Amino acid sequence: MKIISTIVAIFVLFFSFLSISAFNSKREAEDWYKNSVLEKTKNKVVKINDLDEIRVNLFQLAKEYQHNK
Repeated sequence: MKIISTIVAIFVLFFSFLSISAFNSKREAEDWYKNSVLEKTKNKVVKINDLDEIRVNLFQLAKEYQHNK
């Protein structure tokens, strides 16, 4: 019984580290996206269509970055 509880505790720790890592990656991606949008729209009048185009371009850049990583 002690061995089973030890194995379960190890799995719980492992999955908690995975979830923390995933959360940090998501937060970093959101920060990167927000900063990129702010940089591209600095001192400009922005229309909704422009934001959609920026979103598509940044999504492509993010895919390329993940592919090259």
